[in-house]
Amino acid sequence: MKKGLLLFTTLLAFTVCSQALAVSVVTVDMVKLYNSYYKTLEANEKIKESVTKAENQTKELVEEGKVLVGEYNEILEMVENPALTEEAKGKAEQDAKAKFGEIEEKKQEVQQFQVNTQRSLQQRQRTYRDLFMDEIKGVVLEVSKERNGDLVLDSSGMTASGVPAVVYADPAWDITEIVLERINADAPKSE
Repeated sequence: MKKGLLLFTTLLAFTVCSQALAVSVVTVDMVKLYNSYYKTLEANEKIKESVTKAENQTKELVEEGKVLVGEYNEILEMVENPALTEEAKGKAEQDAKAKFGEIEEKKQEVQQFQVNTQRSLQQRQRTYRDLFMDEIKGVVLEVSKERNGDLVLDSSGMTASGVPAVVYADPAWDITEIVLERINADAPKSE
């Protein structure tokens, strides 16, 4: 009975091992696909335009702040003027305090604008990335099935220790160029 069980276990192990060897593997460079996808390139251009627009708006806000600082300095000069009466100096000091408050508000406005803009741009970038990666993964799956792939490995990835996740793969397994051609099939023709 023990010999029969041992023989059965050995045959089962052999069958499992031989089936494991029949796994069809394909590799793909997801980073290359994402960076070469025409929609990613278009989205990056839109984001660059938004960054430029935000930088211009920030410059305008900073210029407004510089004007306020100039006005504040003029008021301080008035406070220092010995020809002014005490009443006029007192009013100038009040004006200086008010102007300083405006400067602080403008400073906070600039900082808040920069934080909000950065957060918004990062969210847009994440949304684009997630959407485009889903589209790319769909095509990877389609090509993998056509090639009878049982397992798809991303050859662009690194492990936490800094070692490539895929140390070596037969170049014949790589479907990156096929997928790249398909995802860019609908790209608008450049002039």
